[in-house]
Amino acid sequence: MADDNDFQQTLVHKVRDSDLVFLVNIVNKTHASIGVSLLIKGILVTGQLISGKTYYESVAEELKAAGDAGVSLSAYFSNKADSIYSPEEGKDAPNGFLHLKEVSVRNSGGDLGAINGACIRMKIEEIDGHFLGSMS
Repeated sequence: MADDNDFQQTLVHKVRDSDLVFLVNIVNKTHASIGVSLLIKGILVTGQLISGKTYYESVAEELKAAGDAGVSLSAYFSNKADSIYSPEEGKDAPNGFLHLKEVSVRNSGGDLGAINGACIRMKIEEIDGHFLGSMS
């Protein structure tokens, strides 16, 4: 019998869907948008997949409208858009996250509820499933 102080090592590896990673890379390079619906822990989220640069620029613009404090905060997001999502030639932008605009979430009644004006950033490894096309 094993000693109570002995622990069995367990390796946990989260999987990132290679198809989603591919789509994120394409969107980050072209700044196009693609309709996508995601299953995340039993919740359906739908919207337009956008580049990280577009996401950070949108957040920066929204913050600027919030007054002086917002203008200061927007500088952080503008800097990220330029430094991280404007990679040098031949280098890919980070692809561990995806970004959506025109987001809707299916509520408990089965209806889609739009999140007006919001953009969302999600870890790809937390997404359980997806299909191309956004639901309306």
